[in-house]
Amino acid sequence: MSRRRNVQTFLRALVTEVRAERVTFMAGSIAYHAFVSLLPFLLVVLLLVTRVGDAATASRVVAAIGTYFSPNASGLLTGVVEGAQQETSLSLLGVLTLLWGALKIFRSLDTAFSDIYETGSANTLGDTFADAIVVLVALVCGLLAVGLVSTQLSFGGGTVGDLLARGVAVVALTVVFAPVFYVFPDTDVTVREIVPGTVLTAVGWTVLESLFRYYVAFTGTSETFGVVGTILLIVTWLYFNGLVLLVGAAFNAVLAGRSDDVAPIGWGETELAETTDFADSLDALCRDLDGTESVTVTVGDTGVTLPAPDEHDCGLEQVDRPALLGGDEARGHLSLRWVGER
Repeated sequence: MSRRRNVQTFLRALVTEVRAERVTFMAGSIAYHAFVSLLPFLLVVLLLVTRVGDAATASRVVAAIGTYFSPNASGLLTGVVEGAQQETSLSLLGVLTLLWGALKIFRSLDTAFSDIYETGSANTLGDTFADAIVVLVALVCGLLAVGLVSTQLSFGGGTVGDLLARGVAVVALTVVFAPVFYVFPDTDVTVREIVPGTVLTAVGWTVLESLFRYYVAFTGTSETFGVVGTILLIVTWLYFNGLVLLVGAAFNAVLAGRSDDVAPIGWGETELAETTDFADSLDALCRDLDGTESVTVTVGDTGVTLPAPDEHDCGLEQVDRPALLGGDEARGHLSLRWVGER
């Protein structure tokens, strides 16, 4: 299959995945949770920066983060956050309240990613909170670094300076989004596997930020409708950014052959060896389970012998992936089930 046809097939598969997982609907849910969680999240960032540096540094960091919003939205959010920060102490209850509010958006994202990667059964409540906390910590650290670096950089005016600023924004957002695309799928993914969707999302966010700035400057919507217009702009901005983020996740899932909603693309760029140690071992184990009377499970230095399972299921499949992600991949599964009376 030619490269052009591969791309066309992939794009059709991506559209199918987006429709099957109702990505546009999930983006609306994420926009709502993001709007509710935005101020608590920025307050967490501001409080942490205040403890690391000083109030002036904290204000510059929040202002730098605010550049990803429209001018009026940035001014409104920065003013509200700084005003609230003056009356917020770092008491245990205050921190827990802020963290609870900030975690809502990450819990919503974790659920959306699990749906796209078909790993919802493994996405328990405890797993959702654990993933959300890990990504929250990583994202806060990333935003702190981006904000602090942004306060020290100056690209000047003109077209060249604007392009440099956009390039730095893409790199910064790629670093910030990497934990989201690595942790939330709730399955083992490689760093190389998450890069395409992460970069796509970073570019998409940067383009959207520019478009919204031009739109606000051209229409003067927020000046005409005041706070209400600004809030509508923020919600709309969050919706489209959530949509881009989920499309990036679907992009990675389809490209890596991790979606059950689309047929294999058939890249044909690399060939998997006919046999591997892992495949041979799994195949032999499956055959032995059919007639055995007992099985011994060993983990580390601990082993336990059990009667033969009442039910077992095993299988091996070859996943066709592009050379960009390391080529074709073999994946196997084995499940054992015992049914006993109490």
